[in-house]
Amino acid sequence: MSLVISVYVGEGIVLAGDSRSSFNAAYKTIGKDGHPEKEVHHHSIHVSDTTYKVFVTNSHVGILTCGDASVLGIPIVQFIENYIRLHNEDDVDKIAHSIGDYFHAIDSHLNTHFIVAGYIQNEDSTFEQRVYQVFTAEEMVNPRNEVGRQGAIWDGITDILSRLMQNIAYKVEGKYIDGEPVEIMWNFFTLQDAIDFAQYAIKVTIDTLKFQKREKSVGGPIDILVLKPGSHQWIAHKELHL
Repeated sequence: MSLVISVYVGEGIVLAGDSRSSFNAAYKTIGKDGHPEKEVHHHSIHVSDTTYKVFVTNSHVGILTCGDASVLGIPIVQFIENYIRLHNEDDVDKIAHSIGDYFHAIDSHLNTHFIVAGYIQNEDSTFEQRVYQVFTAEEMVNPRNEVGRQGAIWDGITDILSRLMQNIAYKVEGKYIDGEPVEIMWNFFTLQDAIDFAQYAIKVTIDTLKFQKREKSVGGPIDILVLKPGSHQWIAHKELHL
């Protein structure tokens, strides 16, 4: 699985993702009569910490991916790169409404999620942020940001971060009493705050998984991309190396 996150503030949009992919396998055992007996699942038969999950087009549209990491038995990255080659100059709206169809046509059972973000230039030359969430299996495209509001969206292994964002309740004499709400002040975030939060969200998930009795499905280097009107900048980006 993965954890990917987009934090959108007035100064720009931050996209970040981890690098771990874990691949599972299933096979059916054969009984003495020669017929399938039961299905056996093997988790994490192959694990990689070098998977790209953050992408950007020539038109400065950012794409995050999580969920199914292989298509037709091949890592999904090469399919995303091929899609980008075909749609490198498309704007964020076109990409958000075509990327799901592209993958659904390749494999209708694929359950991959995308976060697509970027800017649209209006007729008066102003720019407007767009952040979409795309679900291939459900063939859904959901706009996620509101004009004039800062915030964040994350997908993948979200339970650790979501628990940190929720208010808590204390059990006193058999009754639960809500603790004082402590909210994240999204609307005061600077662009650097957004970068820091995106990195924190993924790192705290990786660090927490180390100590939990569960699959270590988030890990590896954290890639961070910043989008601005007409430009993009890699804050952290793993490279090929020896």
